[in-house]
Order: sequence, then C-alpha cells, then structure tokens
Amino acid sequence: MKHRDPYSDTGKFHDPADWDVAYVEPSPIDTFMMDSEDPRLVWITVAITFHLTSIRGLSVTEIAGQMGVSAATVSRATAEFKRLANLDPAGSIQAIPRRTANTI
Repeated sequence: MKHRDPYSDTGKFHDPADWDVAYVEPSPIDTFMMDSEDPRLVWITVAITFHLTSIRGLSVTEIAGQMGVSAATVSRATAEFKRLANLDPAGSIQAIPRRTANTI
C-alpha cells in the first residue's frame, strides 16, 4: 500500500524560513526586552500575557514574591508589554484602525 503525503500538494504548509518576505527590523517589543534592566521581569510579563505554562497556577503576587519585586511592578511591566504589543488587557490583538485620506 502506498501512502500519500498530505503535505506534497499545492496545499502544502511552507516553512516560514522559506518565505520570501520576513520582518527583520527590531519591533518595539524587541526594544522593550533588550533595553530592560531586568530581563527576568520582561520574560515574566510575556509569560503572564500569553498564559505560558511556566507561570500557570501562580498569582501575580506569588510571582512577584519569587522575583523579589512588588506585585505592582509586575503588573505595570505586564501592562506596558501589552501596550507595546498592541494587545488588549486580555492579551488579544487589537484591531488597528484603518487610515483614511483625511488622517494621513
């Protein structure tokens, strides 16, 4: 019996590394992460925002206590990350308003 490769047709998923166009400039988020005085705090804000398994089950207060910072510091950093990433408070991507000829 010959098995058919489901990825060999025109509907094949292409590896992003093979795509012709890629975003290669640093984003505001990259800058936020590179310029931070506390890279651990920045990573925690990413983990909180995207509900990564590394922080699941922990409150902001517990995370802050483990890091030796205040819960307010973690909350402010998380809010700043969401703002820079154009995410709403729940971590969803916000729609970017369309520009019209009058707003350019």
